[in-house]
Amino acid sequence: IDTALGGVAASQEDLVLTMRQGSATRQRWFTIGLSPVDDGCGGIGGLLCTVNDTSARVLADRAAHAEERLRFLRELDEGL
Repeated sequence: IDTALGGVAASQEDLVLTMRQGSATRQRWFTIGLSPVDDGCGGIGGLLCTVNDTSARVLADRAAHAEERLRFLRELDEGL
């Protein structure tokens, strides 16, 4: 936020947040972009904040990596 308020766009990719819904909690991942908005007088009048839920991609990537690790361990076990 400080970077964007200083006049430079900033972003954070796949920021993990713990969300609570009722008594359940779960992790969700978001990519957040912040862009300064000119106030017309040479200053920063506010920030434009964009938020994209990237949870499905992050979880799919993790599942794919877990499959790769499992395949490697099986091959290693067979080789030994």
